[in-house]
Amino acid sequence: MVDGIGTENPRSLNGSRQISNQSPNQSLRQPIAATTGMDDRVIVPPKRAGNGLQGDMSGGREVAMLRPNNPAMPTGPSGQMNDAGPNTGPYAQGPMSTPGIMPTSEASCRAELRRMGVEFEERPRISAGPSCGIDYPVKLSGLSGNIDVKPAVTLNCQTTLAFAKWVKNELAPSARMRYLTGVQRIVPLGGYSCRRMNNSSQRYNPMSEHAHGNAIDVGAIVLKNGHEIDVRKKGLFSFREGGLLKSVRNDSCRYFSTVLGPGSNAEHWNHFHFDLRSRKGGRRYCD
Repeated sequence: MVDGIGTENPRSLNGSRQISNQSPNQSLRQPIAATTGMDDRVIVPPKRAGNGLQGDMSGGREVAMLRPNNPAMPTGPSGQMNDAGPNTGPYAQGPMSTPGIMPTSEASCRAELRRMGVEFEERPRISAGPSCGIDYPVKLSGLSGNIDVKPAVTLNCQTTLAFAKWVKNELAPSARMRYLTGVQRIVPLGGYSCRRMNNSSQRYNPMSEHAHGNAIDVGAIVLKNGHEIDVRKKGLFSFREGGLLKSVRNDSCRYFSTVLGPGSNAEHWNHFHFDLRSRKGGRRYCD
């Protein structure tokens, strides 16, 4: 009930609210509260820029933001990428399918490469038909520990990261233990290549993991003292080289789902093949 109708100061009898004599324009400047669906209203005060209100003032309104923990708002890391890695925060994530925005998994992969000191370049999307291509390729040219990868090789980011971790955690320490020196250069024989397995021309053969940048071939390892280790099968008296190559075959299987090399078959007589092929049950094939 309202008392004083017709006077300059009408008032509410129940005291629940006061009807003021604000001008219409003043009342419109009050921010609108957004609700999360649980009646937890949040009033966001209007921001000011200079002497005026910032925002859409065409209707005299400021729209409030939702709470960060509102289930309708994304809370994960963004798919967008900058030099420091993926953006984070309650409003950072964009839809995975949004054109022009890199997926979160790709951005996170690149952030890890930078953290490890891997040298790589972003490359344009590769599309060579339904069976070949890489959506977000990188060109690998160097690894942590000042290890060169020459010639540079184009791969997908996940294979690049697995390779970088294997070299840092397994290959480099194994070389130092046997030769008392580090790895200077790794010589790849292949990365992305639109072809079938084992370079077959038969249509019934499945496409190689190379067709998606999901594999890398290595032909030689050069040490910092200048000694070059060709990965081809060694004789009985090549103890140090044979030991190193045996560790390459064994240790790399913890990082890749497929490891093939000299002795596996005729196609791999002169190089090691590492890939991240997905198999049922997460099975690995290392020979």
